[in-house]
Amino acid sequence: MASGAARWQERRSGRYSASPVESGGCLYWCDEDGTTLVTAATPDRFELLAENPLEAGCIASPAVIEDDPVLRPKAHPYRLGSDR
Repeated sequence: MASGAARWQERRSGRYSASPVESGGCLYWCDEDGTTLVTAATPDRFELLAENPLEAGCIASPAVIEDDPVLRPKAHPYRLGSDR
């Protein structure tokens, strides 16, 4: 949007230090307590697709390898995606 105006805004509980990352049309949001939200990467609305708990909190932004998101919680990394 050329004006810089917000397209949508959603308030969720949790402490977020990491930036979200896009992969496969989804945004992955990791919070410090270990919950990962998966939302649709749409410009005009908030759509929660999944909410997944991890055993350890996450303060690092996810990475993407071959279109698979890689979550890096405090315990050990997780690569989400198909078997290759």
